[in-house]
Amino acid sequence: MAVIPSDIKYYKSLISTSLGGGISATELSGTVNDLFDAVTGNEAETGDTEYRCVYIKNTNGVSSLLNPKVFISSNTPSTFTLVKIGLGLSGVDGEELSISDENIAPVGVVFSAASGYPNGLAFPTLLPGQHIGLWIERIVDLNARAYNSDSVVISTLGFTS
Repeated sequence: MAVIPSDIKYYKSLISTSLGGGISATELSGTVNDLFDAVTGNEAETGDTEYRCVYIKNTNGVSSLLNPKVFISSNTPSTFTLVKIGLGLSGVDGEELSISDENIAPVGVVFSAASGYPNGLAFPTLLPGQHIGLWIERIVDLNARAYNSDSVVISTLGFTS
């Protein structure tokens, strides 16, 4: 049974508001503000950079995801925000370290715009049931204008065994 797109799921991390720690049982819903909160007026005025930790999991019960890459297939439509991603440092089935504040970058994680599959971040094969950490950085520019329902699409692709 091949790994299909619906087998690759994204889960929140355990620490409050996804600031790291182990994988939780809570799958991201894909709805607006499910991972990041709405940008407040003060954050838009002064600028704001926040971080979240999620896990990419191969939920296929039989097949592995080979040579996978995670990438941003559609970055935020707002010209005042940008999202970047960085692979976690704990490896396959590891537990990411937590951060104490959403505005503190996780130490050692390198963030990239990773736009499209060719520029995606490669990570090790995920056997059935395995996961890997992914950090997400949201940057709100100084004096940002309001934008309702700002969003980003993050995708994972690979081959299957």
